[in-house]
Amino acid sequence: MLTIGHTIGPTMGGLLSEPAKRWPKIFGNAFFTENPYFLACAAASVLAFTAFVLSFFFLNETLKTHVNINPNREPSEDEPLLDHQNTPDQQKKAPPSLYAIVTSNPPLRRCLVSHAFHAFTNMSYLVLVPLIYSTSISNGGFGLSPYQIGVVLGTFGVCNAVLQLFVWKPMLKHIGPKEMFILSYTFHMIRVILMMLARIAAARAGKVDWFVWALIAIQMAVSTLAATTYNCISMLIVKASPQDVLGTVNGIQQMISSGLRGLAPTVASSLFAASLALDWRLSGSVGGICRYLVDVLQIFLIGFGVWYSLRLPQYRLI
Repeated sequence: MLTIGHTIGPTMGGLLSEPAKRWPKIFGNAFFTENPYFLACAAASVLAFTAFVLSFFFLNETLKTHVNINPNREPSEDEPLLDHQNTPDQQKKAPPSLYAIVTSNPPLRRCLVSHAFHAFTNMSYLVLVPLIYSTSISNGGFGLSPYQIGVVLGTFGVCNAVLQLFVWKPMLKHIGPKEMFILSYTFHMIRVILMMLARIAAARAGKVDWFVWALIAIQMAVSTLAATTYNCISMLIVKASPQDVLGTVNGIQQMISSGLRGLAPTVASSLFAASLALDWRLSGSVGGICRYLVDVLQIFLIGFGVWYSLRLPQYRLI
């Protein structure tokens, strides 16, 4: 389902952006000319609101808030006479603290650290892709239109769905989640390198020629394997977690993921802007190597994450 969203979202955003230029007879008025992204944002809002309505009215709650007790049922001899009287065997143990869960389980701690590396670096990459693709060639980007970016990302979504189902999933079962995570995270570093090489090629050619498009195509193909990292690390976290605190561990995982994914866009976009400003100050309009500083920092951080993932526990899928 995630890959379906990755396919529909970019395609819809690119197709509905700047409707005054694409369909001037229908959307050629002043409102859509001054607000070229309103239609795309409105369509996304309608989808989100539709999901909210369907979930609110038709999604059943799985957590039982109360237990219905039959008043005509005869009590058994094992039940206490009063509700507050429990035998020692019936008393629930106090749940362990978050600190105890993480510190007392080294395999789980390593899985969570690797998950943190992946969450931050993956979101940084996802933020930089539309930034770099839309930035002008003179400033170190590709100068693509929103429609072109939507087509590229939508095509990636379709290919990713097919490869995940028929290629990477059987491969994951064959080699195991640890090896698959290391392999896919390494490919995550490769796709950042390919995007940097494509930026260099576009700057030298002064346009997005066939060689740049070939690098972009390879980058998207490599990204299909890099997208498997989240599945692998989630499996490793479940395997390394005690079953009685699995819900707590899932909360810790989501807290780490949400926090770093919220931080990554600010850091990545700020570094991208800072690298362009530094490059302009040092090299002027000619352009230099400082504009690729954000790519180099990404590669270094992902490389460190790949090195750390070698310490992940080894589990086999049943």
